[in-house]
Amino acid sequence: MNKKSGLGDKFSIEEFCETIKVFSLAPNLRILAVIYNSPTPICEIELAEILEIKAYNLSRYLTALRRVGLVNRENKGRYRYFSINSEGVMGSKLFYQCLESIDSEEAPFVDDCRRYNGVKLSYNCDK
Repeated sequence: MNKKSGLGDKFSIEEFCETIKVFSLAPNLRILAVIYNSPTPICEIELAEILEIKAYNLSRYLTALRRVGLVNRENKGRYRYFSINSEGVMGSKLFYQCLESIDSEEAPFVDDCRRYNGVKLSYNCDK
């Protein structure tokens, strides 16, 4: 899939459908919300613990998010770190507006935020 930047870019029907499909799954939105709100790239192990998602399923979701250009992956030793791809599809203002419009008071997001704070204080992939 081509990495696009901004709203003026053209997408094929397949690219557009694949991106919409990724946005249609609640776990993907939860993953994106945690990564988006993390001040630094976040370790896959921390993501699994924060979101209470099995590593296998998380890996599948992250692969889909990378495939459509929504997140970046950086390998550091045996750990993989993820961040928002600000140069790809995510560079558009529309993405940020959509992500920020999600009701962060909704149960899964409140729980994710609470766990994020606990995990970041108690666990460090760089150890």
